[in-house]
Amino acid sequence: MTLQTADAVKPARPADPSVVMMFTAAPTAGVYLSRGYIDASLDFPVILGALTGSTLGARLLPRIRVSTLRRCFACIAGAVGVEMIVKGIAAWNV
Repeated sequence: MTLQTADAVKPARPADPSVVMMFTAAPTAGVYLSRGYIDASLDFPVILGALTGSTLGARLLPRIRVSTLRRCFACIAGAVGVEMIVKGIAAWNV
């Protein structure tokens, strides 16, 4: 019987859970689509946008500084927050 050292154990990669979720989510989405629970005319543009954005993001991420990325995220999150507040006030005043 041999003992495993810390060097012999492979650490889990961050993408491993995503792969597992992909293999469980894809058949589920197919079932929902075949039963008519998903409106394909609305969902396919979202799927294409997500795939395009994630591909471009993965290619640009090594070239962008972290501070720039944080500023962009803060601006987008702030804009969404302001929009939510404005819509909430508008709905409240109706």
